[in-house]
Amino acid sequence: MLQDVFLFSGTIRENIAVGGTDVTDEAILKAAQLSGTHAFVGQLPAGYDQLLKDRGEGLSGGQRQSIAVARAVVGSPVIMAMDEPTSAMDAGSEQRLLRQLTPFLENRSLLLVTHRPSLLALVDRVMVIDEGRVVADGPKAEVLARLRKEPVS
Repeated sequence: MLQDVFLFSGTIRENIAVGGTDVTDEAILKAAQLSGTHAFVGQLPAGYDQLLKDRGEGLSGGQRQSIAVARAVVGSPVIMAMDEPTSAMDAGSEQRLLRQLTPFLENRSLLLVTHRPSLLALVDRVMVIDEGRVVADGPKAEVLARLRKEPVS
């Protein structure tokens, strides 16, 4: 999942389903509930059949990211990569997503690129890169403790 979400002209259902093969309505609903998409889809006149314009015009940045998260999880992948998945979400939406995503990630691998400390709740290991160099790498608690003592230059 990229930070800059790409939604195409089509329904919300189609935008989520593109993330997997043979995606059922049940899988779409489960992914939408996990991502927070379901919370706002009920407010739309056509629900999951709401037509979106290119790039999801008319939706907020957080809503677009929510659909992108649903797309990323709909196929139940065992390996996921996410780049700033909540950068356009408000704090409440981000916290709800973290609560939902944490159990989903059990027995899965997540490569997460972020500047947001709150998202570190999703990971066990942290790698800090500064100007293209790895300046810290290891278990999350150890790296964070080291960074509190030694500011990254």
